[in-house]
Amino acid sequence: MAIIPAADPKTVKIQPGYGLNARAVAGSKRSTTFAPIRHRPEVQRRLGCEVLKGPGADGIGERTRDLIREGLFPYYIRASLMAKRNQRWYYWAGRLGYSLSALAVALVGAAVLFPDQARLAFGLEFLCLAVIIGCVTWTHHRRSHQKWIESRFLAERLRSAFFLAGCGLEASAIETPPYFGPAHRSDDWMVRVFQEIWNRLPPLPPPGRPCEGCREFVKKRWVEDQAEFHRARPRRRQS
Repeated sequence: MAIIPAADPKTVKIQPGYGLNARAVAGSKRSTTFAPIRHRPEVQRRLGCEVLKGPGADGIGERTRDLIREGLFPYYIRASLMAKRNQRWYYWAGRLGYSLSALAVALVGAAVLFPDQARLAFGLEFLCLAVIIGCVTWTHHRRSHQKWIESRFLAERLRSAFFLAGCGLEASAIETPPYFGPAHRSDDWMVRVFQEIWNRLPPLPPPGRPCEGCREFVKKRWVEDQAEFHRARPRRRQS
């Protein structure tokens, strides 16, 4: 924060610790400048647009569905794809590091077993170690893991907003328990972006029948879908 005294405008004092959060501004810019997404049907199905179809979805009105499709869903796609891209980078770096570590150990063994090829083996081992260090440093520099978690947080918050909007409820502000430390503060970029998206929505239409349609919508399209997703996850990993 800059302080300009009225008596001497030429004297400017900089007081750190106030003003805009630079990381929050950078994160917001990263979110808004992410590559445009083409709303292809397969992308919509893969990322969860089916939440507005099938059993339970009849409990919300067509106006509410349009509000979710136009005011929330495009941002959910963007946040979800941002999370998936950073997740891929993070996993790719981890797999490469572990693979090259095993290769480096094998090259040391080869150098011991074949002394006449030791110079070549140790040279390749050094190259493997250099690539590992470079890969880890690059991944840490671009903060792939942190961007993955933050983007996934925004995506899941927006997915929850589907059901809040469908039931005519307002999204409450993030409340961080004391033992969470600085996690998800009010000035974090994903908190600000979500609040901006939510505040742009028009007034939420009230549900039709009191609670009945909303209850089926939440039960079928949120609770049961999430339960099935987690039940199927071990089967997908085994296959």
